[in-house]
Amino acid sequence: MKCQECGSTEFIRKGGDVYCKQCGLVVRNVQFSGKRVLVV
Repeated sequence: MKCQECGSTEFIRKGGDVYCKQCGLVVRNVQFSGKRVLVV
């Protein structure tokens, strides 16, 4: 999974939302499975 804005593959979770680590784009409706981020 890559960020649609900047192409980063690093994401951080805050509460129920997930944010791109680089540009801060919010990626909603996701599940964490280990270190992978999967879009639901």
